[in-house]
Amino acid sequence: AELARPVGTYLSTTVTLEAAVTVDPATVTEGTVATISGQYGPTLVLTVGADGKPRARTWDVFIPGVWRASVIGAAAINDDQRHHLAAVWTTSTGTLTLYVDGVSAGSVVSTAGPGRYEAVGPFITVGGSTHTLPLTGTVGNVAVHRQTLTAARIAEHASAVNGFTGET
Repeated sequence: AELARPVGTYLSTTVTLEAAVTVDPATVTEGTVATISGQYGPTLVLTVGADGKPRARTWDVFIPGVWRASVIGAAAINDDQRHHLAAVWTTSTGTLTLYVDGVSAGSVVSTAGPGRYEAVGPFITVGGSTHTLPLTGTVGNVAVHRQTLTAARIAEHASAVNGFTGET
């Protein structure tokens, strides 16, 4: 889907990408939950690895397969239960933070450093694309915000997601 305005630009230097996901326990490859993408491919990515652990990453679009920032959650979420994931990118510090079920699962400073517009783009993809692997599971409640959501607000969103009834 194309956004009305791109995110992660000099007009919106912070970005939050969030989604609810249920992952099949039999997951054997890394699958994409949601991405913000530009014309060269995904820039901010939420995935679940073959180990079942959630990931938030910023991708170096000029070197396929290279991540400038990568945060991997400590606990697997491929348990067929609904989980809320959020990735927060802050341009001024170059920091990427991953939240799992409303709680910070860690953060990292990008190898590109502060001041870089890594998480930019006018497109949102859900569940995989031509650049990313498909997810074995269900994704819903995907949202992009042109600001850093507070930890309290992310926790509210996580507690408000109540499954996928009626979603396709």
